[in-house]
Amino acid sequence: MKKIPLRIFLIYLFFFQALSAALYMLMGHALVEKAHNGRSIPWLHLHQPPDMIIPLKYYWVKADIFFAIAIVLLGIIAFLLFMVITRPKEGILMAGVILLIWIAAETAFPILLYPNKPIFKSDPELGWKFIADVRGGIPELEVRNIVKINKQGYRDDDFGPEIMRKKRLFVIGDSFVANISVENQDVFTTFLEKNLPDISVMNLGVNGYSQVQEYLVMQKLLPVYRPQAIILLIYLRNDFLDNGGYRWLSDLSSPAAVLINNGTDIKIEPPVIENEPSTRFWHFPGILTLIRLMNEAVSRYALAYSGAVNVPTSTTPPEFYLGSRELTEDAFDLTSKKPSRLVRRLFRVMKIMIRKINALAESYDVPVAYVLAPSYLQVDPEKWNAGLAEFGEPPEKYELDQPNKFLMDFAREEGLIMYDLLPRMRNETAAGVVLYHPEEIHWTAEGNRVAGEEILKMIRENSVLSKALGINSDAETAA
Repeated sequence: MKKIPLRIFLIYLFFFQALSAALYMLMGHALVEKAHNGRSIPWLHLHQPPDMIIPLKYYWVKADIFFAIAIVLLGIIAFLLFMVITRPKEGILMAGVILLIWIAAETAFPILLYPNKPIFKSDPELGWKFIADVRGGIPELEVRNIVKINKQGYRDDDFGPEIMRKKRLFVIGDSFVANISVENQDVFTTFLEKNLPDISVMNLGVNGYSQVQEYLVMQKLLPVYRPQAIILLIYLRNDFLDNGGYRWLSDLSSPAAVLINNGTDIKIEPPVIENEPSTRFWHFPGILTLIRLMNEAVSRYALAYSGAVNVPTSTTPPEFYLGSRELTEDAFDLTSKKPSRLVRRLFRVMKIMIRKINALAESYDVPVAYVLAPSYLQVDPEKWNAGLAEFGEPPEKYELDQPNKFLMDFAREEGLIMYDLLPRMRNETAAGVVLYHPEEIHWTAEGNRVAGEEILKMIRENSVLSKALGINSDAETAA
């Protein structure tokens, strides 16, 4: 077979790439728009996050960049094949050097960028928990933070004998307590401990936990550490729904609170344990590291260029169905977007779980203070209204702080200690303080600072908590 000169091959390759680019320009954006309307673009590995709608322009930009990268890679592969066929020695040497560089990069990058292990494991009672005594993290698009899990399985220093020589304060909750998206010195429990030097503040937060799991954690740890007080954080975005049981990290299920006795009580169903959590969400295999880095860089550029913002998708965020004013009505249309009777059940389960938590704490003579953590939509009225506009829903049909009011009214009826972070966080957001990571939607260092300041204020102003912890309340100091 006659050999093709290199310059002729390069000319053919150039025209092939130009033709591919022309076809993409004619059809690519139309295909992306069609996939965007279907809310998923699997062939580009673009899936809309469940609580975020990204403008079509974002997908166009990302598809354009990926197409350009693909064309360049195909050109390089074609050139290497041509060299191997026409000039075997040079071609094989060139391919070997590129392969060695790839292997070296794939070996080094996971060690340098993702020096972590999976940090969760299944648990027959809790569903999942942190793996004790391990370093790990969540290498997300905007957050790549490595944390140390202590020997007891929590994001804190080890609970050694020295903590028993001080008063002990449990802080229980989900990822807004664990806060693995920020450095240890920025977590609000660290702030509390610095400002309460005679108290061991024990961070018992675990990502994804509901009040059901937090209740089970209390059952385990109250007789072990005998704290003087407990702060339990309720995240107003998903805790209502999570109490009914759900799957997390694709292959872990949580225990579920099921209403019994005509809705007057609950029983806790154990989780269904199948497999250990998939590591693909928390630790990337080496062969994918360069692809992951490329995807992160492209995503950052596309998000910045397209002006993507966090507003809801057609899957209604919990803030909306929990904030619908129609919750007070008797009739529900189960086929519409309006809240169904399920929402009433969510509120009822939350009430009963809080009562159970309080009764458990009282059996150990320990006061509990409940802290309401708002979502990023609740603290920003502009995002709230933008989200409602996506559904064509008028703002007057919804009340942004309805779940907060519901729980605060319930606390007053039951004589519970409860504090709402929403007013302070809304004021801080209005002043331009960034409290939440835009995409990861957990508290930033500033968000943790504000939460810490408000919780410290609550402790100092509440005579029950201050007395239990052996500190002077502000009221006593003023007197």
